[in-house]
Amino acid sequence: MSELTRTVFAEELHALEQDLLWMGSVIEQMLHKALEALTTQSVTLAEETRRLDGIVDEYKLNIENKCLNLLARQQPMARDLRTITTLIKIIADFERAGDYAAEIAETSTRLTIPGSSRYLTELPQLEQALKRMLREVLGAFANRSLEQTFRVMRYEEQVDQRYATMRAQLVETMRTNPAMVADGVSLLMVLHALERLADHLTNIGKRIYYMETGALHGLQ
Repeated sequence: MSELTRTVFAEELHALEQDLLWMGSVIEQMLHKALEALTTQSVTLAEETRRLDGIVDEYKLNIENKCLNLLARQQPMARDLRTITTLIKIIADFERAGDYAAEIAETSTRLTIPGSSRYLTELPQLEQALKRMLREVLGAFANRSLEQTFRVMRYEEQVDQRYATMRAQLVETMRTNPAMVADGVSLLMVLHALERLADHLTNIGKRIYYMETGALHGLQ
């Protein structure tokens, strides 16, 4: 690339990276609203979450198109190529994370027993662990920080532990309280969605590690 072309490329790539960070901030809003909708059984919050999901989808299409356009015009090599291809994969993970948040919001509208989400005893701690994962992912990308990718893995362990605990408690509640079976099944779906959302954030952490090191292994 000529010096001018290189400058233009760097500016366009930086703009794409900023778009990705904004996309991640929308995911954080979705997670907060979806879980608040779950605990309050608010139809309004559920609708707001679905609206934000549409914004996430728009971000994905916009960033993906710009990445493909940049690849076609500039034909980057080595690290630049790795960065752009990683961006495409990260936005796919973000889009799926948004889908799971929207699924939680939708499930909240199907609960029939007021306050049934109280049976998810460790939900506040699980929410905090997920928010920390998301912030570490965004920080790892913005700062190109391998240490923050390692912290994502540690928070995922917390999510998995709390998921297992709440799932077992919920199954026991359904066994002893038949009136909770219908809502219990919905809440199990919520737990599964939260666990899968964490998996996608973990994927992003691994992708950032690869983007920075070129290594496929090293994060456990």
